[in-house]
Amino acid sequence: MDTQSEAYQKAKKRVKDIKEFWSHLAWYIGICILLTIIDLVTGDGIDWAYFVYFFWGIGVVAHAYNVYGAERFFGKDWEERKIQELMAKDMPEKPKRKIDA
Repeated sequence: MDTQSEAYQKAKKRVKDIKEFWSHLAWYIGICILLTIIDLVTGDGIDWAYFVYFFWGIGVVAHAYNVYGAERFFGKDWEERKIQELMAKDMPEKPKRKIDA
């Protein structure tokens, strides 16, 4: 029973993390559009909005990595998969026996 409860809590947190990422991305896109409009209207010659796009974009990419990428590369089973992959690479191929009819 405890394991099912833990699994539920883990899944609930994962859904919350995914929802927060998509909200973050939507805000980023909306603010970037707004800043582009302001930048075009003011036309002051300094494209200051690009700095916001760049640095906030780094934050969005980092957030996406934390939500979608970190578990894939460094999750609990990552070490075991990597060990199996390296062992398979290092083991010599078994010679195939040729059968003459």
